[in-house]
Amino acid sequence: MFVSEINGFTLIELLVVAAIITVLATITVMIVNPTEHLRKARDTHRVADINSLDTAINSVLYSNKRAVSLGTASTVYVSVPDISSTCANLNLPSLGVGWSYHCVASSTLASIDGTGWIPINFETYSQKIISALPIDPTNNATSSLYYAYVINDPDFELDTWMESDSYNNGGAQDVVSTDGGNSTSTYEKGNDLTLYPL
Repeated sequence: MFVSEINGFTLIELLVVAAIITVLATITVMIVNPTEHLRKARDTHRVADINSLDTAINSVLYSNKRAVSLGTASTVYVSVPDISSTCANLNLPSLGVGWSYHCVASSTLASIDGTGWIPINFETYSQKIISALPIDPTNNATSSLYYAYVINDPDFELDTWMESDSYNNGGAQDVVSTDGGNSTSTYEKGNDLTLYPL
C-alpha cells in the first residue's frame, strides 16, 4: 500500500532540523564575526578623525596667522573628559619625568575655540578648518581607546589606539605598523612621530 500524504514530522526529524539550523547559525556567526566588524568600523572612524585633525593642524601651521598657540610642550592632551585638568581621575599610563596629561570638562571637549581637548583656537581663521574636535567612538581611558595630542611647537603628534585585528599589526588594513611612527601599538600622524612619551 502507498501512503498518499504525510501528516506531520516526527520528533526526531524536528530535532535533526533544529540541530542543522544551530550548526549553520554558529558557522555563520563565526564567519561574519559581528564584534570584529564593529571594531573595524570604529577603527575606520578613528583613522578618518586623526587624518582630519592632522590636516586641520597643518592648516594652522602653514597659515599666515601662525601666531596662535599650539599648546604646551611636554603635555599629552587626551580626548577623555575629566574634572581634573591633569586627568588625575582617569588612571592613565605613567609618563616620563617632566611630562603631564591635560584634560578638559565634557562640556568643552569638542570646542574649537582653544578650550577643547586640543588647545588650538581654530576659530581665528576666516575659512572653517574644522567645525568640532572629533572624539574617539569609545573614548574610554580604561580601555585605552581615546585620542592623544602632543606638541613640541611647531612639531606635533596625534595618536589613537586600534581595536580590530584588521587595523593592527599584520591585518588587512594595518595602519599601525605602516604609519611611519615609532610606536607599534598606536596609529600616529603629525610632523614628528616621536613625540609621544610612551
